[in-house]
Amino acid sequence: MVKCGLRMTPMPFQTEHAQAHDLASARELLRRLALPDHGVAEQFGHYLVVRDASRLVGVCGVEVCGDDGLLRSVAVDPDYRGEGIGALLVAGAQDLARRLKLEALYLLTTTADAYFRRHGFQDFAREKAPAAVRSSWEFSSGCPASSAFMRWPARAQAGRG
Repeated sequence: MVKCGLRMTPMPFQTEHAQAHDLASARELLRRLALPDHGVAEQFGHYLVVRDASRLVGVCGVEVCGDDGLLRSVAVDPDYRGEGIGALLVAGAQDLARRLKLEALYLLTTTADAYFRRHGFQDFAREKAPAAVRSSWEFSSGCPASSAFMRWPARAQAGRG
């Protein structure tokens, strides 16, 4: 429960697989945070959400690009920041990448590279990106060339939890 921007009682949060009925709320959250929602509907089967009761307060997705994945749309409602929801979403996406047997999980960010380093992502040369990742909308036109490009080796993490 949120009142005046603060949660009244602590609740343990957990990730859930996004359902079709979550799409509108997820896109609305992304738009509020000025994050791109291009392609979200097409990849929504690989999205995760976090709720506070029935309210969607966090979302992220894995866009499958051949043998690799692209971490997309990590977003947390501003009223819920600092509660570990982003970390839950990133860990959930990493687990999903392992279950999908992806080689690596990549991401592009203009603001959160330090945050993602804390979650095991490493800077990676854009010119070394796999062809399927390079051909994604986010890589080719959705994010500026100045964006940090990062990689997390999902295959090397298989068996870890």
